[in-house]
This record gives sequence, structure tokens and C-alpha cells, in this order.
Amino acid sequence: MRRIGLALLLALLVSLSMAAPCLAQANPDTPPTITSVKAYRNLLVAGDELIIIHAVIPYAAIPTIPCNQAFVWTLIAGDGVTILGSTTGYPYNVGAYAGNGYNHAIWSFYLASGLTWGALYGLKLSGLPTTFTTPPVYNFSLNYSDYSLMTTSDENKAELASDILTLAGNLDLAWGLSTDYSLIESTEGKTALSAYGATYFRGVITGVQNMAPDAFSQTLVNINIVARTWTTSYSANLTTQWIGTWVETAIEGNKALFHTSYDLFAIVMVLLMCGAAMFATISISQNPYEGLLDAAFVAVIAARLGLYGLGYLALICFICVIILGAKLRERIWGYG
Repeated sequence: MRRIGLALLLALLVSLSMAAPCLAQANPDTPPTITSVKAYRNLLVAGDELIIIHAVIPYAAIPTIPCNQAFVWTLIAGDGVTILGSTTGYPYNVGAYAGNGYNHAIWSFYLASGLTWGALYGLKLSGLPTTFTTPPVYNFSLNYSDYSLMTTSDENKAELASDILTLAGNLDLAWGLSTDYSLIESTEGKTALSAYGATYFRGVITGVQNMAPDAFSQTLVNINIVARTWTTSYSANLTTQWIGTWVETAIEGNKALFHTSYDLFAIVMVLLMCGAAMFATISISQNPYEGLLDAAFVAVIAARLGLYGLGYLALICFICVIILGAKLRERIWGYG
């Protein structure tokens, strides 16, 4: 039994000696600060709230652990205890800049409801115990002056879009980004987020393109599509266009002559003209398909003049499509 106990003790000591040491992150070089904070409302649904924080967590030597694994922001109710929301931020590296979400960065809270507009709330930045030996805590506040004065959805969306572009420009300067990696760009006569800026702010603010469409080069809108109502008014106009003219007199005379409810004489004349056009074209080009196209052209003009119904024209077009389809098949695959 002593040998078994010694063996177990030795195995335990070996496993402890091989365990990786816990790497604790150092506190920020100086206490973090808030450069700006602003609250918006009625962006996606009536009564919702969005809070955007531009904060600085200063590190001269950027930690290897991303900010979303090291810090968390919490929104505290007026009682100083109740947590209304939290966010871990969005670490972002672009071009030569590898900030891991530290120094200048944007953070956001979105609440479908719950804030008393204009009231005082607490903002707390806390280190996570999984990263810090003694997690630091920094307290700030959301004051009355930090709330947008806009009320309607459109007003808040427009203000948010303008503020996002301002924040993007400030980050460009703070991060020292070159024009190749700028977060903003001029496109089609307006300033908008670049592909890099769109990527960053979509990560920072979930659903931001719906909240601030004007900040993007491509604007998302809800298209209101009205179902089209089909009527026979155009066909009716064609059949009544000659009322009160000599053409109507001729049409009625032809109906009486052939004892029909339609102008049989006109239809026969149209067919003869189509045949003449087809014959003339085939004689010149030696191509029956070109003759068919000319005949169809005559048929379209005759239908527009009201010499026969649009239903007959649709039948003629259908036959033409079948014949031309056979010709294309012959040209492409070599058989008809």
C-alpha cells in the first residue's frame, strides 16, 4: 500500500509541475476614460434604446488577450445595484493597427425597452476575474446631457448615422489608419462607412445598418410593393377606338355582309398581308424565319388597329415562339 501511495503522490507532483502557469493581465497604464457617450431611441421599435460609448482603455503595450475576454461594461439602474445590460465589446485589428479592442474603441448597449429617458444611470467597466488577479473596476455615469434630443425614429436614425461617421473619423485618427484602411470613404457624392468601417460597426452594434442606413454606401429600405390589378381596359379601348368614325361604319358593314359578330373581312385581309410579307421576305432572303418575323410585325400592327382581338395575337406570338425555338435548337444543337 505504501508503494501505491508513493506512486500516486509522485504522479500528482508531476502533473502539477507540468501545469501551465496562470497569466494575469496587467491593469491599464492609467484609468480608462470615456471620450463620449450618447443614447438614442425609437430606432427599430418604438421605445427601444441604444447607448454608444467611445472609451479609451490605455495600454502602451497591447495585451495579447482581446478586450472582450478581459473587460465588460455593465449598465446599472438608478439603485446602483440592478444590472440592466452588459457588453464585452468587439476586438478589431485592421491594416497595421492591432489594438485588440484596447485604447480607443466603441462599445454599445441595445435595449428593447426599460430606460427612463433622461434619467441618471451608472456605467461600470470591470475587469474579468479570468484575466486579472485583482479585477479593476471603473465607474462612470449616463447623464441627462448624454441623451439625444430627437424623438422620432427617422430623426434618431439620421443623428445616429451622422454620429457614427464622426466616430469612424475619430478612430481613423486615433488608430493612425492609412487611406487604404480608412473606416470612411466618399462614394457617389456622400461620405459613408468603408468596407472596413462597416465591418467594425456591425461588430460593435448588432443591427446597425437598420438603425443607421445613411451611414452605409448601400441603404436598406423597406420596399412597398403593391400588387398590380390586371384589367381588360386596354383591349376594350382597342375595340372602341373607331366609334363615330367611317372605320366603324365599314366594320359594321362587313359584319352585316358576312352575317358574323366580328369583322371577318378585316381578319382575312390581315392574313393576306401577313402572307404577302412572309412571301416577299422569303423571296429576297431565302430564309423562312425572317419571313415569319415580318408577318408577326404586320399582325402586331393589325391588332393595335383593332382589326382583330388580342387573344388571336397572343396565339400568333405563341406559334412564333415555338418556331423560333426550333430554329435556335437547330442552330445550337444541330437538329430541328
